[in-house]
Amino acid sequence: MSDSTVNPVKAGDVPILLAVLGRVEGEIRGGAHDAQAVRSLGERCLAAGLVADDVPLTSEGVADVLEGIGQRLRYALGEYGQDPTQPPQ
Repeated sequence: MSDSTVNPVKAGDVPILLAVLGRVEGEIRGGAHDAQAVRSLGERCLAAGLVADDVPLTSEGVADVLEGIGQRLRYALGEYGQDPTQPPQ
């Protein structure tokens, strides 16, 4: 996974992305998406390097990945002093 994007993301886009991520994460945790849709999203996460090869692509695992993405987006907005998904330095 790369450390940053090639071009910046507009700050106004990030809260919308956070809302979408939160909604989808909650729906996945609540069982609102079928297993194939969750697995497909999990495979995209795997291809992007957001999940290890040996982690099962379960609903809970995929929802956890989405939660991590949301935390990194909040860090990008400046809500945290350091990336909360990384060990303290």
